[in-house]
Amino acid sequence: MYKILKAEQLTANIFLMDVEAPRVARHCEPGQFVIVKMDEKGERIPLTICDYDREAGTSQSYSSRSEHPQQK
Repeated sequence: MYKILKAEQLTANIFLMDVEAPRVARHCEPGQFVIVKMDEKGERIPLTICDYDREAGTSQSYSSRSEHPQQK
């Protein structure tokens, strides 16, 4: 499981998250997707990678509440 280092609420429904994920950061490019799940039985949610820091081993993604069926 990857650690969320920062979660910033930009608007009522949009969040920006920095995630510690060294393997993802080494290979990703902006515009690619990561698939996240709330837990083992959770629905798969695709999030677009908008930035990364290969040296720090982090990637950054936006998320909206509408992408999370559990939060409707």
